[in-house]
Amino acid sequence: FLQSLVRLRNKYGSIFRLWLGSELFIFVSDPKYVEVSDVPSTPPEHSAFKTILSSSKLLDKGNNYKFLHRWLGAGLLTSSGPTWRKHRKIISPTFHFKILEGCMDVFNANSLKMVQKLQEQESDEEFNINPYVTLCALDIICETAMGVNINAQDGGSADFVQATREMGEAITKRTFQPWLQPDLIFCLSDNGRRQKKSIGILHEMTDKIIKQRKEELAEQEKRDMEDQLKQNEDDDLCKYIHGL
Repeated sequence: FLQSLVRLRNKYGSIFRLWLGSELFIFVSDPKYVEVSDVPSTPPEHSAFKTILSSSKLLDKGNNYKFLHRWLGAGLLTSSGPTWRKHRKIISPTFHFKILEGCMDVFNANSLKMVQKLQEQESDEEFNINPYVTLCALDIICETAMGVNINAQDGGSADFVQATREMGEAITKRTFQPWLQPDLIFCLSDNGRRQKKSIGILHEMTDKIIKQRKEELAEQEKRDMEDQLKQNEDDDLCKYIHGL
């Protein structure tokens, strides 16, 4: 698909439209057309791109985002309008540089592991680095956001990794194959059945992690409460002895 876009770009220029079934897409390949700040060299007819990118009101996602709803629900990535604003406000503090600094050890450890995996490639020929980057990103997001180490780069959690890969493939195929976009047809297709199985694996994993984290938090609260009660008892005893 990327090579097809390159050919179309060479034929029609840096801005062109493309229909995928009933969906219209506008492809832009020159950065001067999408810069937020005003660029004198930008033709007036393309100034709308800057307005869209800098707008705080035009937040609606494309229709193809709905293909993610069964997996991710209506959250920050897939939602629009008030729901998006609410989730954005909640998650913003977690991207503060102080929070991210605390994750640097995880970033570095998993990135170095990926580099080692890349160095093991003995062939001088070109190879696809996407699987390496994907597994590295999966290890990082699971350890930082979910608090678990799945060791995806070392072959751990194979079912979860495979389900994630199959979900990505199914969504991509559905996006670029218009006949699979209606829900009924997609659910009856092989891609739909594989996606349903993958969603079951992914949700089982996340539900398990959420349950585990809740139990850990409850246990921590219990220990904190016991420590506080013990501290209060010690303080009361000290006051009593001091009073004597």
